[in-house]
Amino acid sequence: PGNFRRRSEEDDDDAEPLTGGRIRKGQRVLVNTKSAAEGQFVVQSTGNVSDTYDLAKKLGDGTFGTVYLGFHKTSNAERAVKAMLKDGLDAAMLRRETELLMSLDHPHIVRLFETFEDSKKVYLVMDLCLGGELFHRIVACGHFTEVQASVVMSQLLSGVKYLHEMDVCHRDLKPENCLLTSKDALANNCLKIIDFGMSCVAHKGTVMKKRVGSPLYIAPQVLMGRYTRSCDIWSCGVIMYIMLC
Repeated sequence: PGNFRRRSEEDDDDAEPLTGGRIRKGQRVLVNTKSAAEGQFVVQSTGNVSDTYDLAKKLGDGTFGTVYLGFHKTSNAERAVKAMLKDGLDAAMLRRETELLMSLDHPHIVRLFETFEDSKKVYLVMDLCLGGELFHRIVACGHFTEVQASVVMSQLLSGVKYLHEMDVCHRDLKPENCLLTSKDALANNCLKIIDFGMSCVAHKGTVMKKRVGSPLYIAPQVLMGRYTRSCDIWSCGVIMYIMLC
């Protein structure tokens, strides 16, 4: 278990700049080069988060911060606003993850709209997913029917296919890193892949060595320290098995 940890840019020999993937025309890649050069947190939006969003209520607490329901003051769009204290955060890892999310645009990958920063906290404004983790839905149901599992797998594999087309390997796919947008039935729901803290650029055929991920979901090749981005497909298979059993 000691081998499976969040990595930073400095200790991952697989790491490449995440924006080194294939960025397609029309995609947003917003990087504050001044902040990056100074080693500060990425700042994508000017002003305070309260100037742009009304934070209505707390949705939950996590390891790295608190999530609030936010309403955009101009459009009234609902967003999830994650507030994280700077103390204890890995600035390099956060910068890499936000740069990656800013470059991705797919219905089954959580979207990062913008970020804010003040003297104590960093705020990530993201898709609102009120349905909770896929993990909790599995626990509540006991197991899924084949039809229910096929709905989830279709959306999950669609997101993974897109990531691989963008030369990105997630490396930590599991039910806890899949959110549902609502509490509706699975047939009327939308799955979003989250948590790209362990992701890296992985071109087709690229061999990675760093052993990262969650032990129950990683491929044997990851344990052996020699694997390709196909490790994500193994993790998807484990998720499917858990849903059906």
